[in-house]
Order: sequence, then structure tokens, then C-alpha cells
Amino acid sequence: MTSYTKISSVNQEVLVGSSKLISIKDTVFDRHSYMLDNMEHNRAFNNYLNENKNKNRSKVLKDFKNNYKDYRCNWHAQPRKIYEKGYDEFVKNKNKIFPLCIDIEIAAICDLACPHCFREYIITPDKIMSELFFYNIIDQISKLKIPSIKLNWRGEPLLHPKIGKFIEYAKQKNILDVSINTNATNLNEKKSFEIIKSGLDQIIYSFDGGSKNTYEKMRPGRFKKNNFEEVYENIKNFKKIREKLNSKFPTTKIQMILTKESRDEIENFYSLFSDHVDDVTVTQYNERGGNIDDIDNQKKKYIQNYLKKNKL
Repeated sequence: MTSYTKISSVNQEVLVGSSKLISIKDTVFDRHSYMLDNMEHNRAFNNYLNENKNKNRSKVLKDFKNNYKDYRCNWHAQPRKIYEKGYDEFVKNKNKIFPLCIDIEIAAICDLACPHCFREYIITPDKIMSELFFYNIIDQISKLKIPSIKLNWRGEPLLHPKIGKFIEYAKQKNILDVSINTNATNLNEKKSFEIIKSGLDQIIYSFDGGSKNTYEKMRPGRFKKNNFEEVYENIKNFKKIREKLNSKFPTTKIQMILTKESRDEIENFYSLFSDHVDDVTVTQYNERGGNIDDIDNQKKKYIQNYLKKNKL
């Protein structure tokens, strides 16, 4: 007999239309509170202390926490201020605008062929980033004091053989929040140890489906058959290894895109992962393709005028 857990949902902070899934008996995992509560375990904080042994530990910890609070506050406040004042007015008043997060595509290659991914419809040459180029980017990010990076855009970061070294370097350069999105196909035991020991702050799993059939349909392998059981075990084992290493980081999150195939599997998706990750979420499917003819005439006219005005 299959047993079911009654679940509820709450809005996520980042994406409109996406939700965290929780048991009605559970509390919501608040990652940002967790980051603040465990700042003393953040690799950037510890690296800074090691390099500045004459600094007062309590003051440094307070500064790191305040920097993180400012970063999260500005995540919403900065775009709002620019929108309200207008970009030109904002810059004219000498308000400096720096990105709060940089996505770095360290591996422009993926080992899956998901039917809803634009990589299936646009030619994207397979390549990985050179070490020198990456270090150059991180040095500039550090100099600008940008607080956050994500080491992928649409590629699979675990396919880069230097990912652990890259994360370590970013944390050495005092980047507060380093994260990756991964399909977890290559998250074997060795890679799990490497990732946890590197100082990564967050790992986000992309896993579409609450059943073997749906998952393997939505996430087929590109080079070989992708196997539901293997990836599921990778994710489960990652938590065990993190506990074995007594590590507070990285926090773990799993997300499923809601499609007609997966929409009826939300409960099962939650049951599969609620004991193995910190945060279980579902995200509405967003169509990134389409043609300008698909929108109504009023919006089409607005877009055409905007393109003409800005010579785009």
C-alpha cells in the first residue's frame, strides 16, 4: 500500500509562480536565515580570518553577516529603485549599480537532452572554460565586491573537471554565496566529497518527475540512457556524505518544472525527496520560444516601437 503525506506550498522568494513544498507538520526551510546562523562555517569567512589573523573574529563575523543581509535586501530593492527612478536618473545621481550575482557558464555542455530545454533547438557548441579565464573573471568579481555567483547557466557544471578547484578559488576571493544547478547524473561519491570540501554554499538539483517513467521521459540521456534510480541514489548519498563530513554546507534544494507530465506527481515528488534535501520546490513551466506573431497587436506595436527607438 502506498502512503501519502499531506503537503502544502508557500511562494518562493526568487521566481514568480514557483513554490516550496512542505509537509503540513513541517516548517519552511529559510535558507537566508540558515546562511546567517551558520556564517562562521562559510568558507569565505574562514579564509578571510586565516589571511587576517590580527582582525577581531566577532567583528569580522558581524561584518560578513551584514554584507549578506545587504546583498539579500538589495536583491529586491535595487531593481525597484532603478525602475522607480529610471536608469538614467539613477546613474546621474551617482548611485553605483553592480550586479548582485554573476552566472558563469564553466561548462557549455550537457549530458542530457531534455525536450523542454532550448539547447535542443539552438546550436550550442560543446566547450568548457579555461582555468585562466575563470580565475580572471573571479578576480574582477572579487574586486567589484559582487557577493554571489552561480557556476552555470544552461550547461552542466559537474562536467567541468576543475569545478572543485573553481569553487575553492571563489571562496578564497571572499565571494559570500557560491551555488550551482546540476542534474546530478555525475554526482558520484568522489564528486560529492570534492564538492562538499570545496566550500560550495548551495547545490540545486533539477529533477523533473515524481516517477521513473516521467523522469526518464523528461530527462533523457544525450550520450547514454539516463537512469532514474542512479540519479536518485546520487542525491540521497550526497546528504549522507555531507553528514559524514559534519558539514553545514552546501544547502540542498531540488526543483521540478510543472508540465502536463509531472503536474499530477507533486505529492510523490515531495515524498521522494523531503528526507534527502533541505528544500523541495516546483516551478511553473515558462515558454522561452515563440514568435512575435504570437502576441496581441497592442503589445507587438509597443515592442516594435521600443526596438525602433533604441535602434535594436
